[in-house]
Amino acid sequence: MMRKILLISLLLAISPTHATTLLGVGNTSCLQFLTDSKTKRNFVDTQTGIMYYSWTQGFITAMNDVMDADVGKNKSPDRLLNWLIDYCEANRLDNYYKANKAYYEEKVGSN
Repeated sequence: MMRKILLISLLLAISPTHATTLLGVGNTSCLQFLTDSKTKRNFVDTQTGIMYYSWTQGFITAMNDVMDADVGKNKSPDRLLNWLIDYCEANRLDNYYKANKAYYEEKVGSN
């Protein structure tokens, strides 16, 4: 349990303002993500939706490896992307990385 608390504290301290280099979709603004997700039917089944979801899967997988957790297990792509859409609607100035980080922090805290 102490290890988990320490790792969560470390996760919370990591931020793009600490010279984190964001690659790919993670650097996309929440506003662009919202635009992309709202303009396409069945977003998760489009090339753009798959690109976002694949980036999220990679992010969650890497974090699970570091945190020795299983966040995202048995979650549908629609539920996950809808959570990220809700986050970005409330935090339009953030980027897709921060949305994913917020998702992970919420879910790892509830495990």
